[in-house]
Amino acid sequence: FAHPTDSLLPGQKLRVGQNLTANDSATNSTEGLYYLSATSTAELVGFIKSEPPTRYSSFRPQSTDVGKGVDYFVFANGSLSTSSPSGPYNSMPPLQFLRLESDGHLRAYEWRPDDDTWVVVNDLLTPAYASPTCFYPTVCGRYGMCYVNEQCSCPQWDGDGANHNYLVPVDSQNPMLGCREAIPLSCASPPRRHRLLRLDNVSYFIYDQRAQFDSLRMDQDGCSNTCARNCSCKAAFFWYSYNISDGFCYLASEVFSLKNFQHGVYYDYNATAFIKVQDPPGNSRRRAGVILFLGSALGALFLLCVCSCILVLKRKIWRQREKGDGEDDLERVSGMPKRFSIEELGAATDGFCKKLGQGGFGSVYEGRIDGKSIAVKRLDGAGQGRKEFLAEVQTLGKIHHVNLVK
Repeated sequence: FAHPTDSLLPGQKLRVGQNLTANDSATNSTEGLYYLSATSTAELVGFIKSEPPTRYSSFRPQSTDVGKGVDYFVFANGSLSTSSPSGPYNSMPPLQFLRLESDGHLRAYEWRPDDDTWVVVNDLLTPAYASPTCFYPTVCGRYGMCYVNEQCSCPQWDGDGANHNYLVPVDSQNPMLGCREAIPLSCASPPRRHRLLRLDNVSYFIYDQRAQFDSLRMDQDGCSNTCARNCSCKAAFFWYSYNISDGFCYLASEVFSLKNFQHGVYYDYNATAFIKVQDPPGNSRRRAGVILFLGSALGALFLLCVCSCILVLKRKIWRQREKGDGEDDLERVSGMPKRFSIEELGAATDGFCKKLGQGGFGSVYEGRIDGKSIAVKRLDGAGQGRKEFLAEVQTLGKIHHVNLVK
């Protein structure tokens, strides 16, 4: 009787330094996640086991002066006080007991003989100012998202346009059991294999105890980056009232239930959660493959452009050199006859339209100059028979004939 476990009977005391520890479940008597600690400042504080233990609620008897030291709390009349009830009972007190439940509630039960059942007459750790739903840390299990009327589901993220199931239900038939990581988070993995899922308008139970938890003062980016660099951090919770660059950051080594909320409905602040997950190996390899492919493609395209530019430039230089060489060769031919431009020859032959014959490396066309009929030989390509062409020009320059135009 002097060492309570998870329950108190009428008149039973919970002394300062003692705890009530909840069972794991209604059917499992092993220690659960929640415990209630009696403090000398006349406050009972509820904690959830984590690293370190995290406060989630508290209860202070109404008759207790703030700051007044106490030695114990006693259960009587469906509640807790810091002094034992005095005076005789006018009637038999109702049959009651107080129990810290596996869901974190501290409920007072009373036996109703007419109904032949126990009924809840008080829920001491649920404060009047709390939102009507989602107050307790495990209402939707680990990683579970709690919505209005305590509807639970696993958070979904579509940050890159695709819906990824980084978190999956523990039991698809019972969403209140929470979610688990699709791929367990590992500190042995390279940091690039970790991803922070940003979830806007997501609150956490510690915000209801905002004056009682250790938080860092920083902006939103600093909050997420701090968690990303710390492998033991599984989530970062950021909240601010008016200025996003001046908010509070809480780093969690364990993730319990999340709370979806609307600013201004039950809350007077803005909140964002960053949940760390493990990227599937395929995602990393796929991104690396895409990067490698793009890099190779861009490199090949650049090399092709460079080679094309060099080829065009060389071809242009070669043509200019060929043209220049041809002009120089003609200038060096002895007995050089009169030179006609291609335009003059085209006009004389009416566009090289009447072909008279064809030789080894050129065709002969009929034309007229100054009223005289002429024959014009047009080379198919001087590049292949340059020496023969020059020899023929030189020979023609030395011949004097009535039918040869010079």
